[in-house]
Amino acid sequence: MNSLFSIFFGWSKASKCKTVIKRLQCRIKLLKNKRNLMIRQSREDILRLLENGQNQRAFDRAEKLYEDQGTVDVYELLGNFCEFIMINLAYIWQSRDFRNDINEAASSFMYASARCGGDLPELLKLRKLFGDRYGNKFEIAAVELLPGNLVSPPLIKKLSAKSVSDDVKFRLMKEIAKENGYAFYYDDSRHGGTSFLLNNNPEISPEGLRFLEMEDDFQENYASSGESCIWETNPSKNKNLQRAMTLPPPQKQKETPTDQFIRSVSLQSHQRHSTSNTSSSSSCSHVHPKLPKYDDLEARFVAIKRERSRSSTSSSSPCSHIHPKLPEYYVLEAKFVAIKREHSRSGTSHS
Repeated sequence: MNSLFSIFFGWSKASKCKTVIKRLQCRIKLLKNKRNLMIRQSREDILRLLENGQNQRAFDRAEKLYEDQGTVDVYELLGNFCEFIMINLAYIWQSRDFRNDINEAASSFMYASARCGGDLPELLKLRKLFGDRYGNKFEIAAVELLPGNLVSPPLIKKLSAKSVSDDVKFRLMKEIAKENGYAFYYDDSRHGGTSFLLNNNPEISPEGLRFLEMEDDFQENYASSGESCIWETNPSKNKNLQRAMTLPPPQKQKETPTDQFIRSVSLQSHQRHSTSNTSSSSSCSHVHPKLPKYDDLEARFVAIKRERSRSSTSSSSPCSHIHPKLPEYYVLEAKFVAIKREHSRSGTSHS
């Protein structure tokens, strides 16, 4: 009787469907505004945490931020389907023909009702209305994603995401830093972990920041061995230029020339220290095992100082033979002064 009635007079529940969709549009608008406020607050919190050096907390907050942004994207998709059904409601009322675009909108409503029905109860009502209109098999195929369903792929992707990769979190943090005038770097080539570098000075390169990070690590290791650290650096400059932490690496990246130089010098120094320990038991106890060799750094320092003086004299055009990733001069100068002083101390102790 109902099918005969619908043949002559159209879909009897079209008016109810229109009312439910209008309510759904209002609820989506309210929830989307609320979620956007949460996203804006989360972005401000992440920036403040990065500025204060609380990188682990910022990294954790990035996951919640990504989930909130995904929820807003779901609301956008459902809002577009609401507008589409409202435009084509007259066709749905008159004909039972199931065009693919109408199938996609109705299927997406049904699929979302099983995942978002708590926040959007109108989806459950639409699921029942379209199930009565197009049959129970259509409803089951859409909800359970059986073969032949036309649920929107972007909606499936957004509602099926269970975890957020580290790369996605890093990209979010980099985006937030860039919007606020910072340069954000992350590198997984150090100690098998990932270092965060937040730079508010565009004149400092990532390589220079890695040298500052290496300096801080040496200070921590040297202090833990019971010796005093003598690096001559500017603490306020370090605080403003560099924030570092260690996390599990997302993917292996290619080493830069500066990273290769640091790793080779550290490896050579470590091998020399191991050899000296086996050959003589009277080695100086206050020389840190990870300290690079004095002669190597002295030669490196003299070469960089010579290149620096040449570049300053020829101010008309920069020297083309200087490597663009060469570390900052003042960083190596501070390291050289400290190692020279430590070398002199070790010489006096042996004598």
